[in-house]
Amino acid sequence: MLKGLATVFAMSLISLSLASQTAKVVHAPGTSKEAALSFDFKGDAIGETLQQFKDRNAHTATYEVFFLDSDGDTREGSKLKIQLPICTGDKEESNPDLDLPELKRSEQEVRLGIIRCVVTPHQQGKSGKDEWGYWSEFPTIADSKTLSSIYRFYKDKLYSIEITFAFTDYDRVTNALIAKFGMPRSKENRAYRSGSGTKLHDEVLVWKRKTSSLTANAVYGATNISSVVFTDDELAAAVKSATETPAREDL
Repeated sequence: MLKGLATVFAMSLISLSLASQTAKVVHAPGTSKEAALSFDFKGDAIGETLQQFKDRNAHTATYEVFFLDSDGDTREGSKLKIQLPICTGDKEESNPDLDLPELKRSEQEVRLGIIRCVVTPHQQGKSGKDEWGYWSEFPTIADSKTLSSIYRFYKDKLYSIEITFAFTDYDRVTNALIAKFGMPRSKENRAYRSGSGTKLHDEVLVWKRKTSSLTANAVYGATNISSVVFTDDELAAAVKSATETPAREDL
């Protein structure tokens, strides 16, 4: 009897030991050891490949065109089914019916081969004062409409997600970031004056992980615009280094 109990007890210890060892390597869904090294925005992890990004965000949206007739009345035009996301070089980028300012690259980005992408374009009017268009959806962050959302890829890896939104939504957005990623590593408050002499206050919050960073800026180039930027630190450093290297001359 005692021998049988001892055997059962030994087997229980072995089971507990195995369970303990297993618990050390099991991660909650979506929080693998690799994923914990970088930040993500709506499932798009900094450092993922361009193809992974396209596969995850593949969907179709409607772009509806309106125009003014000769009497000045608004008329419905064409309804276009557009495959999203749209990236630099995609056929939709050259569609004359679409206005996609987020895909317009700088000279340096063109030289470095940086790819820009947009998951959901913004409500941009068409070229021409008598024609405009609307998308069937709009991009958001923390349930707040964004002003721009640009995904940048360097050497096939997502190294930057830059999002701007109204300053009035700054507290809502930063509270959501804290709820998801915890308290920021640093906080900086700055006061300065604009060109017109207006006294401005800015706040910069920074979160850090092993291979990436997240920055929230209360004032982004304008007093009524805020920003959130997710960055792959190593790739961003490589882009900075390549940007500082002058282009080679062929002649």
